[in-house]
Amino acid sequence: MINSQEIKKGTCIRMDGGIWKCIWFEHRKPGKGNTVMNTKLKNVADGRVLDRTFQVGFKLDDVRVEHRPYQYLYE
Repeated sequence: MINSQEIKKGTCIRMDGGIWKCIWFEHRKPGKGNTVMNTKLKNVADGRVLDRTFQVGFKLDDVRVEHRPYQYLYE
């Protein structure tokens, strides 16, 4: 579990039954009100993009993602 203020570009989270990757974020403190995190999330499975605003301190499920280099050999 991570807090919403720990979201950075490239962070993957589990939300709404899918895995989403953060492609943009902004930490905003309006004059009157609580601090919020504006994010743009991309679904890893189908590529949908979603704008989502989180209150600071909101708990999210993080996902561990591994990147490995592969070489495809064709005959």
